[in-house]
Amino acid sequence: MKIKLIFVTALLVATLCFAQSERGNITGLVTDPSNAVVPNAPVRVINTGTNAATEMTTSSGGDFNVGRSGI
Repeated sequence: MKIKLIFVTALLVATLCFAQSERGNITGLVTDPSNAVVPNAPVRVINTGTNAATEMTTSSGGDFNVGRSGI
């Protein structure tokens, strides 16, 4: 019984390890000093590991979102 419990526990822990991924998003909101949103502001995101850069502009609400494939 103890061996089965150890096996099941090891299997569950191994399964949880695969739940991690290298995907993510960077989101933000661009505002000016008076905290008003800045629409169509240029945004540049740089992956410091590869120096790959992604450029975009903020939405009409001042927000931006870049996914892992973009950087």
